[in-house]
Amino acid sequence: MNLETAKKLNEAGFPDQLYITKRKLAELGVHVVGEEEYYCPTLSELIKACGKPFMALYRNDDDSGWTAFKMGDKLIDMDLCVGPSPEEAVANLWIALNKK
Repeated sequence: MNLETAKKLNEAGFPDQLYITKRKLAELGVHVVGEEEYYCPTLSELIKACGKPFMALYRNDDDSGWTAFKMGDKLIDMDLCVGPSPEEAVANLWIALNKK
């Protein structure tokens, strides 16, 4: 996951975990920029966080990346649910579902 998506997740309130050392953070996939830390959840953590609205994850036919789909009656802009990796597509879906 890129740093920009990790920041967006953090700003949107994604439930993260607190770690003690920067070395441990790096081992766990956390981007550390100066004193700021951004947790990068795994694909399974992202899917779990989306909950029941998460329906499917597809590789785009044109190899442009991935799209995460939701179910239910809450409408969101599908352009917000794409990404170059499965993690980023589902992260963008979580962000779209949790916009305040």
